[in-house]
Amino acid sequence: MSENNPKPKREPIPQTDVLNWLAFNHPKLSLDSEIDREWVWISTDLRGEEHKATREAIKQYGFRFAKRGHALPSGKQAFWGHCCTKPLPFRRHKKPGQPMPDTESPADEMIASAANFFGI
Repeated sequence: MSENNPKPKREPIPQTDVLNWLAFNHPKLSLDSEIDREWVWISTDLRGEEHKATREAIKQYGFRFAKRGHALPSGKQAFWGHCCTKPLPFRRHKKPGQPMPDTESPADEMIASAANFFGI
């Protein structure tokens, strides 16, 4: 792994495969799992030392911890989710104390230059 890319990209896993893995390896967790759009969420409370091995196992498979939690359609709150085949897009954050980068895209620049050329 290089310095610029510390984590290798994870291969997308279909939702059915994630649910099957969860049912086979952690049947109690699969009973409390729910699908919300493209994600599989676990609403079981996994805090404490007794659940450390379980947390590590699901983390290895690709589940992510949501610090603020996620409200499920059933009304439950979930803190562990798997994105399956739809990962979150990367959002570049500015460094503290630096101005925001110019947000104009190359397409915007082309439109502006064409407008200037044609006198629009």
